[in-house]
Amino acid sequence: MKQALLAAVIVVFGFALLKGCTTLTIQAYDRQEQGYQEFINAHKEWLKANQQEDY
Repeated sequence: MKQALLAAVIVVFGFALLKGCTTLTIQAYDRQEQGYQEFINAHKEWLKANQQEDY
């Protein structure tokens, strides 16, 4: 009986840990994606500014 209870606790803890890691990974990916978008937008603004200066 004790072994079954211990196994159940380990399984639940394992799933919670896995879900936590997955959530953190998704949040990190979203932040990275947002950083790329900000970089791309800044680069587009820079290109526009340079085109206006040339003409």
